[in-house]
Amino acid sequence: MFAGYSAFEPNPGHVQVLQTLLTKLPFPVRLQARGFDEGVQIEGLHDFVLFSHSLYWMRDPAAAMLHAADSLTPGGVAMALIQGPCGAHALFNLFEDQYQRLSPMLQNNRISMNW
Repeated sequence: MFAGYSAFEPNPGHVQVLQTLLTKLPFPVRLQARGFDEGVQIEGLHDFVLFSHSLYWMRDPAAAMLHAADSLTPGGVAMALIQGPCGAHALFNLFEDQYQRLSPMLQNNRISMNW
């Protein structure tokens, strides 16, 4: 099992910035200079998966999030931050039985799944 930080970043400018920032972390880092989708092979299990405003650009955001969630350890958490009232609502019904609402509907566009 990999004990560290893994990231996917398709923007070359962001990759350079991330590489610099991630050197300050006190644990191993795996940074892949590419986008994430349901076809990416994920190495190892993860305690936490974060989609920080990245689902907008994915071909199939629900499939990508479910794929990442499959790499979670028991009790692990997958979280998506999605801006705007339309973004997250399409995903809410897909994951309703697996996430915990952090505040009432329309007040919070975050979803978090415990596996």
